[in-house]
Amino acid sequence: MKKILLLLLFACTVILTFAQKEWYGGIDIGPKYDLFRVIKMGNSAGNAKLKIIGDVAAIAGLKLGVNLDKKYTFQTGIYKNDYKVKFDLISSKNNLLFDNELVNTLNTYMIPINLMRRYPLSNEKQVFTVGFGFSFLVNEKTDLTGQRQSDIQTVENNGIVIDEMKYRLYKHALAGGIFTGNLFAGLDIALFERMFFSIEVCGRLGLSGNDEFSIDAVETKDIADETTTFKISNNGGAVQFVLGFKYFFKTNTEE
Repeated sequence: MKKILLLLLFACTVILTFAQKEWYGGIDIGPKYDLFRVIKMGNSAGNAKLKIIGDVAAIAGLKLGVNLDKKYTFQTGIYKNDYKVKFDLISSKNNLLFDNELVNTLNTYMIPINLMRRYPLSNEKQVFTVGFGFSFLVNEKTDLTGQRQSDIQTVENNGIVIDEMKYRLYKHALAGGIFTGNLFAGLDIALFERMFFSIEVCGRLGLSGNDEFSIDAVETKDIADETTTFKISNNGGAVQFVLGFKYFFKTNTEE
């Protein structure tokens, strides 16, 4: 809550400081790819393998910006920004036992604070933008609490079970508040006098905080419950592609 209040105070300060500037509001929506890391724990007895599968999530929200001068723009907003991961589990006998398992890891809202440089094209009917900034994840919650265990999966040959495995999810932990650094590029295309269609690609690199959980891959055929433990984590890193609209409001000087 303190983080949200500080961000709101900062936004109000910007609004008062640049009250006579060109302001705009808008919406964004698009796909994103979350960047997860997996580590096999060194004390694991087993030799199972875990493979992260690239998966498309979504981001959507509202934005608010102001043109500070003829070159630079300040932009913020609030976005629904949840995280999920998919993975395969492969046994020590090299059999795929669990395929595209999905885990929703973190539910959160994101507040970006970005500074953008504008490069007008075609008499300002098109504007190319590049920029950098930071994003704060607020109201962080996880659905992965306690321990969750799968059913046993098997591989058979001529009706005979030759391999089997189950897995456990546990030890979920949020370490500190997550915030990221942003680098992005975009293009605004004029539709009407005050309405622009926007396209943006953004890479986010985690700078602080971490979301982490563990998986035990337990092989139960012929090897007496041999266990391989993996740790999966994400510190807010993602690559996102958003489409949206910007609408510029009238200033007092235009009335």
